Amino acid sequence: EAAVQLKPESFPIHASLLAPIDALIVQRARASLARGGELVRESLRSNPSRSDDDVEAIATAIQEKLIDTPTSHGAIFGQGDATDAGLPVLKLDPAQDQWRLIWRLWTKYFITGQRWYEGRRASKCLGAWL
Repeated sequence: EAAVQLKPESFPIHASLLAPIDALIVQRARASLARGGELVRESLRSNPSRSDDDVEAIATAIQEKLIDTPTSHGAIFGQGDATDAGLPVLKLDPAQDQWRLIWRLWTKYFITGQRWYEGRRASKCLGAWL
């Protein structure tokens, strides 16, 4: 609306871009965003040493950086952002063995074309990315 108010002649292009979007798509997007917030809070609560206030503060910081502020889907939440949000972060030196081992493991996962996650006892394959 603001873009059209600034340049009324841009209405046809904006209307054509928004034409395929209906109330159902908007509601689905809102539900997905709400569910994302619930999942973040659920994950943060899995740490028993976090208080409810800590969970809320971290979730708010994460939402601002990844949902509210970005203008594209490719938002990045880096080490500095995680530290600023109150998450425990260990920054590794890329020249150290631990970093090289983690990178090597990631590259092995990547070339398999599968989705992986690390559990307490073992790696788990979830299947193809696409």
